[in-house]
Amino acid sequence: PPRQTLHWEQVVEYAFLADFDLLRDTRKDVSQRPWAHPTACFALGTYFKVCRAEEEIKRLNIEIHQVITYMCDEEHFLRTCEEKISNVHPALGHQVSQCHKLHSQFNGSHLKRLHDIAMLPGF
Repeated sequence: PPRQTLHWEQVVEYAFLADFDLLRDTRKDVSQRPWAHPTACFALGTYFKVCRAEEEIKRLNIEIHQVITYMCDEEHFLRTCEEKISNVHPALGHQVSQCHKLHSQFNGSHLKRLHDIAMLPGF
């Protein structure tokens, strides 16, 4: 029997392959294949998520070091700016001091959390 013509706008509207009926409307019914059953789909999906998670952990191990470096550099930069500006422009120096204090409040808890992550096996 003739099939309905798909338009690009219709295809784009589908959010997930599970909602996509194109595979059901082929000459061979692929829905009966072993890999099309929900248990197999779930197992395959889980397997690929684990593979991507391992890649993500490697990437995060690098990014954690970058975040720590950024936080330390920012701390040093704000402290230096505060010292230089306070003598020349006290009001601006006060604003930099406030910004420095605000960042310092959060940096301690973030650094503690990042340190705890760094102590995990596999880091």
